[in-house]
Amino acid sequence: MDFSKKINQGERVLKVIRRSPWSFGWEILAGVLLLVAAFLLMWSLFHLGTWGVVIFAYLIFLGLVVELQAWLRWYHNFILITDSRIFIYKQQGTLEKEVLEIAHERVAEISFRIKGLVATMAGYGQIKLQYAYRNQPNKVYLKCLPQPRRVQDLLVKLRDQALKAAAGKKAEFLTPEMILKQATTEDLFEVIRQVKEMLGEENFCKTFLKK
Repeated sequence: MDFSKKINQGERVLKVIRRSPWSFGWEILAGVLLLVAAFLLMWSLFHLGTWGVVIFAYLIFLGLVVELQAWLRWYHNFILITDSRIFIYKQQGTLEKEVLEIAHERVAEISFRIKGLVATMAGYGQIKLQYAYRNQPNKVYLKCLPQPRRVQDLLVKLRDQALKAAAGKKAEFLTPEMILKQATTEDLFEVIRQVKEMLGEENFCKTFLKK
């Protein structure tokens, strides 16, 4: 799948995560059973003549359709993680697709849950993301992801890096006036003390205390 339309120049794709194949277990099993039943009954169905051939072909067709639908759902529903954003691709229907984009610094909480015997044995679970959008809290659930703890660790690391970078970038654009407004009284006294030590008491008095 081509991600170039969504990825900015210089942005690195770190991981593409799709649902665990085990989460499609019943669909895959149903498709396999239909195909196996068709071949097991093939000779009996062929002896029925035209209708038997039709039933055989229908079983084969139905089994392939079930398998194809499971594969399409697996392929078109995924999470794309870059060094700056999270893209969540959801295929709602044949002609309906939704893409949710979340910047790492907007993520507030990342948690995971593994529930059920099959999920525990297969090692897949659910990730819950809480994020800010237009100053409003939102949340999204990413279901049936393999190794959800590792996904959580990666997202937490990327979020923390993004927040640190954003804080540093913001500090670079602070003017002296803005810094003074944000400083406490103790901070200002400490600055004055250090300036006094650097200039010496006599020069400090001449510079700042002269009439």
